[in-house]
Amino acid sequence: MQLDMSKEIHHSCHMSKTQTMTIGQKVRSRREALDISRERLAARAEMSVSTVIRLERDDQVPNVRYLARLAEILDMPVAELLSAVAAS
Repeated sequence: MQLDMSKEIHHSCHMSKTQTMTIGQKVRSRREALDISRERLAARAEMSVSTVIRLERDDQVPNVRYLARLAEILDMPVAELLSAVAAS
């Protein structure tokens, strides 16, 4: 029984880490899952590659315009990107 509980605790910790991904981590993870290069994402979002890098490293927070573009390109709701902010 104790072993089962430790698995539950481990699972809960893992879920917690997943749910607290930053905006940058979500952008990078989704970009990579869709096999989109930073260069391609930058071109489609009308931003520089260095901006994409800064966003993915969480050195820069995207403005509303960039959030909308990124969400559209990455095929995810803006709310999903912003949920990282609320959870962190």
